[in-house]
Amino acid sequence: MLKAFFFGMTIAAAVGPIALLIVNYSLTHGLRQGLRSALGAAGADFSFALVAFLAGHGAARIVAARRFVEIAAGIGLVLFGTWLAAAALRRRVPVGPSVAGGGRCVRPLLATYVLTLINPLTIVAFLGLAPQLPLGQSAWTAAGLAASLFAGSLVVQILFALAGAGIGRSVARPEVIRTLNVASGTGIALFGIAGLSRVVG
Repeated sequence: MLKAFFFGMTIAAAVGPIALLIVNYSLTHGLRQGLRSALGAAGADFSFALVAFLAGHGAARIVAARRFVEIAAGIGLVLFGTWLAAAALRRRVPVGPSVAGGGRCVRPLLATYVLTLINPLTIVAFLGLAPQLPLGQSAWTAAGLAASLFAGSLVVQILFALAGAGIGRSVARPEVIRTLNVASGTGIALFGIAGLSRVVG
């Protein structure tokens, strides 16, 4: 259980597009939306872990077609990151948690869950580190291990959300927050481009 917990922390600690997304949600829409985004990311890690622990080493067959998954994920990250950056540039109202209500947030839990689930970095992490864990367990044991991994992942994702909210509170100038939003969206898109270049290159 403890090993699965730290495995979840290890996966979440990779500063990739999902971390940027969680920070962006907290920065733009406030801590509550950032925490929902964090829960979505940890939930995706739980789903992936549950399948891996139940399927055992046969889980490798599930991601045998990961090339297609990585292409779809890369395209998704590029589109989503571009949308985030463009939305920040288009906004005439000052950007920040104080003016961006929850209604303007695009379902942070679901969006982050889906992007984490198809994120190539998540797949690579599970393929590389999962063999070190006890795979092919019974349903109850697998659920317990996946829950431990979820808890470890959630701890780190919450830290990302808190970091984004902290930046939002400390930065008073709306144009600076807008620049950070554009940078965050651009970074997510660049992760997608990098993933696509590895697959099709």
